[in-house]
Amino acid sequence: MLQYFLMKPREKKRILFRLNHIEESIIEIHAFSKAISSEKEFLNSRERQLILSKLIQDIGEAMNIISSKIRPEIVEEYPHLEWSKMISLRHYIVHEYFKTDLTTIWETVLQEIPTLEKEIPKFKNYVLSQK
Repeated sequence: MLQYFLMKPREKKRILFRLNHIEESIIEIHAFSKAISSEKEFLNSRERQLILSKLIQDIGEAMNIISSKIRPEIVEEYPHLEWSKMISLRHYIVHEYFKTDLTTIWETVLQEIPTLEKEIPKFKNYVLSQK
């Protein structure tokens, strides 16, 4: 059962700040990935690999901060986001950088980012509606 907790104005402001970062990263992911026509092309472009990995890392970091430092109960309050998936991918990129599976990065760009892009505005509305 979904529990609702009072959200302090400072929490709301900090969450919205991080959500704006996520939205900016999504826009940049689209900008850098739209010119890539295939996974093979992505795998042959070290520059794009680094850029897209970093942007996904930034999204995971923002989600990690929201869910661990600002408001840990948010994962239960708003389970519609793939919290653990994006945070785990962030940890993997940062701590296992020497063996990052680039196919996973590419699949995240194609599959997870569009889903996240649809959910973030809904989540922002949820945060804004909290008293």
